Formats: sequence, C-alpha cells, structure tokens
Amino acid sequence: MNMVGIRHGWRIAGWSLAGAILAAPLVAMRFGNGVNWTLSDFIVAGALLGITGLAFEGIVATSSNRIFRAAAALGLLTALVSIWATLAVGIIGDEGNPLNAVYPAVIAIAAAGVWVSRLEAKGMARAIGATAVAQALVTVFALPAGLATFVINVILVTCWLLVAVLFRSTARTELFRR
Repeated sequence: MNMVGIRHGWRIAGWSLAGAILAAPLVAMRFGNGVNWTLSDFIVAGALLGITGLAFEGIVATSSNRIFRAAAALGLLTALVSIWATLAVGIIGDEGNPLNAVYPAVIAIAAAGVWVSRLEAKGMARAIGATAVAQALVTVFALPAGLATFVINVILVTCWLLVAVLFRSTARTELFRR
C-alpha cells in the first residue's frame, strides 16, 4: 500500500471515530435514562468534532513532519477535551459555574498563538508554552474546587507542555536541515 492509500485509511479512521463519538450518545439515549442530549447538544458536539478534524486535515496537508503532526494532534485533542468537558459537565463545579469560562480563554490563547506563528514550529512552541502557563494559572485558581479539578487541570497542563516540547523538537530539526 502506498502513502496515499495509508493517508486515506487514516482519514477514514479519523472521521469514522468522530462519527462514532457523535453516535454514542444517540445509542445510549435509546437504552437508558442517564444520557439526555438535545438537538443543540448534537450540533455543538458535531461542530467541535468537525472543526477539530478539519484543523488536523489542514495540518496534515501543510506538514509532512510526523512530530509536528503528533504535536498538532495532541494539541487539538487537548483543546477538544477541555472544551467538551467544560460544556458537558463543567470542570470547576458544574457546567453553570461561571469560572468555567476560563477554559475557552485558554484555548483562545492557543488559537491566537497558532494564528500569529503561521504554523511555524518555533512560534507554535512558544504559543503553546504560553497556553501551558495560562492553564497552570487556571489550576491555581481552581484549587478550592477540589482534588478532581486539580488533577484534571494538571493533566491539561501536562498535555500542553508536551505539545510545546514536541513543537520545539520540530523547530530544532528544522534548524539542522537548513
């Protein structure tokens, strides 16, 4: 199988996974009372999955560097999980807690940094490093919310730091190629 076939297989797998994630609540609603999604819930979830998938498709189209792609995939997944959890159940308290508004602000820092860096690895590393710092500040403010909230935030900080390190690694290999 050639590279085009492999890439096509990954695309099918990725979009199928997104469809399965979106279908899971629909199936769960048929067999139990624990899940109760509205049409707007499905629209928002579909939009989040679609935006994430399209963003990753754009990364794959612009970079052949596997480490860069891995960093982008982890960054997109971290942003998706952060927003999804915030909207679904809330990370600080419940979804109605106004302090949960800081999570989209952290994602906005990442998005702005990515935009400014124009997908250049060194700039992406800095942008995501700033995102990790912002997430760490959220962790400090979320301390009174309890251990579970602290652990979730530490995981998010760790993910952002790993993304920054991966982008930094990519930037270093780009320097050696010149």
